[in-house]
Amino acid sequence: MRNNGGGSTLNGDRFVGHIIDQNYNFGDIRYKNGPGRNDFSAPQPITLPPRGDTSYTKPIMLLTNRSSYSATNTFTLMMTQLPNVTVIGDTTGGGGGYPANTELSNGWDLRVSSSIATMPDGFNVEDGIAPDIRVDLDSAQLALGIDAILERALAELR
Repeated sequence: MRNNGGGSTLNGDRFVGHIIDQNYNFGDIRYKNGPGRNDFSAPQPITLPPRGDTSYTKPIMLLTNRSSYSATNTFTLMMTQLPNVTVIGDTTGGGGGYPANTELSNGWDLRVSSSIATMPDGFNVEDGIAPDIRVDLDSAQLALGIDAILERALAELR
């Protein structure tokens, strides 16, 4: 999920639905519903049922970095709650998805998150989700074609 700016949260929901074996509550989300700074809806659970007859329970390595935003951040939120998932890399960029777009009077486009998502323990993920295993990329290794995050994920799977 590295360098993924987001997209449709439905894609993440579909994927996660195929790897879970029971209904999950992944946290809560509140939607902006007024002009005030704190005008948000009541928390609504982020829940998913399993999709299909089987689930994938083998280890999964989810690779993230600071350029993982929006729907990718929400997907990471869900994946962190699963016992067979390990997040490797850097903290996600944040933003829970559901962006609101407007045009400013000077013609600039403004896009902001219109929701606040939290994990079951109440942790606000809008500023990003830390990995289980932090791995920094090294420019010298990258020049040699070595991706330290991918190499660590493969090592964890072995």
